[in-house]
Amino acid sequence: MPDVQWSNEPLPPAKPGLSTPVKVAIGCGLLMLLAGGACVVATLAGVTKITSAVSTAGDAEWPIIKQVSDQLATEAGAKAVWAAHPKLSMTFTDQDDFLREMARVRPYLEPMPDQRPGLMSGKLSMDFKYNGDQSSVIAGYQTRLGPRLIFTFENHELVNIQLATAPPSARGLDTPADVPMSP
Repeated sequence: MPDVQWSNEPLPPAKPGLSTPVKVAIGCGLLMLLAGGACVVATLAGVTKITSAVSTAGDAEWPIIKQVSDQLATEAGAKAVWAAHPKLSMTFTDQDDFLREMARVRPYLEPMPDQRPGLMSGKLSMDFKYNGDQSSVIAGYQTRLGPRLIFTFENHELVNIQLATAPPSARGLDTPADVPMSP
C-alpha cells in the first residue's frame, strides 16, 4: 500500500499580489499594446513620406512643360522645341512630322500657370513608372477647350507631345497607345 500522510493543519496563507497566470496575461497585453503602437507609428511615417512624394511629384517636369507649351504657340517656337529636345525623334519621323502635329495642337494651347497645378485640381494628371534606373512620366494637362495635352518624359527627357481628344474617363490612363495621332 502506498505511503500516504494526512494532516489536519490549515493551509499556508495565500501570498499577497497577483497570481502567475494574471501576471503573464498582463505582460502579454502590454507587449501587444507596444507592438500595435509601433505599427501605428510606422504607418503614419509611411503615409507622411508618400504624401510628401506625391505633393512634389512632377515638379522637375513642370518647368519644361510650361516652356514647351509657351514655345509651341508659334511655328518658330515649335522648331526651337524640336532642336532643344532631340529625343522627340523617337516619336516623330522628322521635324516636318513634328511641326504638322504641333500645328494640330496649337489651337488648344493656353497660357499655363507658373506653378504646377495640384494633382487633385483636375487640371493635371501624372503617371509615374520606375524600373531600376529608368523612369517614365506621362503628364496630362486639361485645357479649357476640352482636349488634354500629353507630355511624355523618359529619364527626365521629353520624348513625346500629344493631343488627347477623348475625355480621361473614356481613355483610362493617359498612355501613348490611348491617344489618337493624326495620319
